Amino acid sequence: MGPMLSSTMMKEDLNLWDFLEPAAELFGKKEVVSGLHTGEVHRTTYAEVHRRAKRLMGGLRALGAGVGDRVATLAFNHFRHLEAYFAVPGMGAVLHTANPRLSPKEIAYILNHAEDKVLLFDPQLLPLVEALRPELTTVAHFVVMDEKAPEGYLAYEAVLGEEAEPVRLPKEAACGMAYTTGTTGLPKGVVYSHRALVLHSLAASLPDATALSDKDAVLPVVHMFHVNAWCLPYAATLVGAKQVLPGPRLDPTSLVELFDGEEVTLTAGVPTVWLALADHLESTGHRLKSLKRLVVGGSAAPRSLVERFERMGIEVRQGYGLTETSPVVVNNFIKSYLEEGLSFEEKIAFKAKTGLPIPLVRLRVADEEGRPRAQRREDHGGGPAQRPLGHPGLLPERGSQLGRPDPGRLVPHRGHRRLGRGRVPGDQGPPQGPHQVRRGVDLQRGPGERPHGPPQGAGGSGGGHPPP
Repeated sequence: MGPMLSSTMMKEDLNLWDFLEPAAELFGKKEVVSGLHTGEVHRTTYAEVHRRAKRLMGGLRALGAGVGDRVATLAFNHFRHLEAYFAVPGMGAVLHTANPRLSPKEIAYILNHAEDKVLLFDPQLLPLVEALRPELTTVAHFVVMDEKAPEGYLAYEAVLGEEAEPVRLPKEAACGMAYTTGTTGLPKGVVYSHRALVLHSLAASLPDATALSDKDAVLPVVHMFHVNAWCLPYAATLVGAKQVLPGPRLDPTSLVELFDGEEVTLTAGVPTVWLALADHLESTGHRLKSLKRLVVGGSAAPRSLVERFERMGIEVRQGYGLTETSPVVVNNFIKSYLEEGLSFEEKIAFKAKTGLPIPLVRLRVADEEGRPRAQRREDHGGGPAQRPLGHPGLLPERGSQLGRPDPGRLVPHRGHRRLGRGRVPGDQGPPQGPHQVRRGVDLQRGPGERPHGPPQGAGGSGGGHPPP
């Protein structure tokens, strides 16, 4: 084998800041609309989000935050949280989106374990933060995401400083983190790289995923503290789509007002939200004016839910993933050569399945030792995971699991991209201290099709994880 031939292409590391800067330049007038906790609707643009994100970088640096430091948020979906989504990774720090719906004990543990230096939080969560504050050992600055703050706290608008320039780090550098509480024992940290989130956002934007473009108006009902809101805020910024961030008000009436008033075309959330919305629409007889696509994740959508929205003319797409996988691994769509001639009921049956791997992800079925085996009609997802962030001895024993036991597990095939705690190319043998997280997975295939698996001749033990 001869020496490798180097390319003539630019060597530029993947970085999330490269989403916001072009959005400000090319789609600067596009709106970012926020539903605030007060009930007011706030409007800004990508150009202003970009400018204020640079000011937030300057302000956080003035507070002593720098490269590698963790900056936590306890916040819902709004423009200030979007600014932090870009400012914190942009300055080389790590955005830690903490879940305010966990118990105070869990939140205190997570913030301490992550060694967060700054905490940004919504004003309506002040009572929660006041209860947490005595337990927090590393947070030096408490910032209320508002124009003003009570004594002993900093106001977000006052923290904004002089505009600062982003820091260019290697693509493998950490840019975000989240803690999963879906396993046994204490919450476990997952750290995301710029590379992982850039690739994930690109894959999630493609036609057979969310089909995002600048013509869309995107409303993520999924929280921005839940696995990067499935990367929708990043993906929408990447393509210059209008963003509608609903805040904490997620009741059907509030959502319908935003859907119709802001001409939303794409939304995403968990089945419980969509069940309530379907009930509301059917009981009132109202039909949404502009919504075209609805993504379901977090748990499996009942077939009846898929059918209800499809009969309203809204395309339902289902996804599957975990915190450890950024999160999406599979997304539902019907292959072109299978769709022709299908009845409505047959199409609904396909759409009720989990779907197919998104680009850059391959799946295979393995036994408990990582050996490939033939896939059965119903297998269960799972993945070998290395020890989470900072947990030398807190991982469950081998074989502990969620859901029904099954000797097969669906795992992302090695060699594509690192999605959290999985192995990367070059790793030898099974990861130390693995556990399995299992979910029901029904891959989509037509009559006579072979089960999905690695290409012929693909060997080796797969690494990675499964999604929400």
